[in-house]
Amino acid sequence: MENYYPYAVVETNVDPKFLKYNLKIINATTGKILNDIDARVKPNVDYDLLKISSELYKTQTMKISFSEKNIEDLKDCVIIFDLFRLSSSGVKSKVVNTYYIHNTLEQFDEKKFKNVAVDKVRYFEKKIKTQVVIDQTTSNTFDLILRSSRIFQCIDPECRPGEPKDPFSKARIEAGLQSRLNEPFPDQKYTSLCGPAAFFFCLINLAPSKYKLTVKQLWEAGQTKIGELSIQPSQDGCRCVKNFYNATDGSLQISPIDWITLASLRESENTSLKLNDPTQEVAGITLWSEMYDWFKKSGFKIEKEFPFKPLGYNDISVAGINRYAGSNYYVVTLISATILDSGASSGTSIIPDHWIVWTDKLRLTNGSIVNEITDPAAEVRLKLFSWGENRQSIREKTSLSNLAKKVFYALIIKKENF
Repeated sequence: MENYYPYAVVETNVDPKFLKYNLKIINATTGKILNDIDARVKPNVDYDLLKISSELYKTQTMKISFSEKNIEDLKDCVIIFDLFRLSSSGVKSKVVNTYYIHNTLEQFDEKKFKNVAVDKVRYFEKKIKTQVVIDQTTSNTFDLILRSSRIFQCIDPECRPGEPKDPFSKARIEAGLQSRLNEPFPDQKYTSLCGPAAFFFCLINLAPSKYKLTVKQLWEAGQTKIGELSIQPSQDGCRCVKNFYNATDGSLQISPIDWITLASLRESENTSLKLNDPTQEVAGITLWSEMYDWFKKSGFKIEKEFPFKPLGYNDISVAGINRYAGSNYYVVTLISATILDSGASSGTSIIPDHWIVWTDKLRLTNGSIVNEITDPAAEVRLKLFSWGENRQSIREKTSLSNLAKKVFYALIIKKENF
């Protein structure tokens, strides 16, 4: 069991006896509130702030536990804070509304939580003659506008707008957006949307403001543009989704925030296939020519393209790709997923079936960088983005030669804001 101890810090010039707060942790994917194991902080209950120093206060520290089974849910969790101002007569007004703390839950682990650089919530007042007015208050950098008719809907039982399992509610999408900004790893989960996941991984990390605007415009209007890349999913496609929950265990097939972005991009490029079910495979597949167009049209700097080779690359070619990998470039690659230590694949090593992004150089087990004179039989390691994670993901005992045969295409993306 892994324990985490989140809290919030408030900076204010108001006497704390006139302030109350709510603090809660929400899984942005499922919408469920996580319980404080020690029950010191309960959701939707008002509490007094604790003094740290002059004009600086903190909340009670919560205790949130994750088992090994559900530790992957950690990246989807967000910390939500509300602040209330009491008048001299005791009337309560909300002055900070549903603020998403810009810290990940992971930062509050057992060893580090006392020394976290916590995102401060600021609330200041000033007096103009005899009137007290708000001088400064922290607010979210985004806010979705609810239209009279919802753009994205799930048509499964109890999942339509306003129903208990509605995955696309305003609150769920705002929380999901913050979770992706905190942990910039879109997750295709059980879908075939690895291509869009690779694209949006690069977008979140290199142009987070464009990612925020993309989510906002898709949720509010059902269409958006990133540079010259038009994303306009069909009304009877991914905007009206079915089978969003797994029939066996009731879990989500994909996070709502990732469905809105990944499925919208994928379906916009389909000429005839509708993508209205996360279990569809063919409608979610991305070709290398489409991947190139997405990056080109949206404004990324493409440094180099390594062409598609149906029989895979050799060790010398992969060493050439590796020259670009590292701190200055992302390497977006089409591979056979059989070389990965987790996730699904087509089951055959000769078919390209998965998109990944290299986030470091290809290395030997001793950490040395692979180059043109590396022994093709040497075992290799690679830190990469795939399936919502950024880690070393190559199967043990995978040689350079074996890995090279399962690399079919590569696109070198310059790491620069745009």
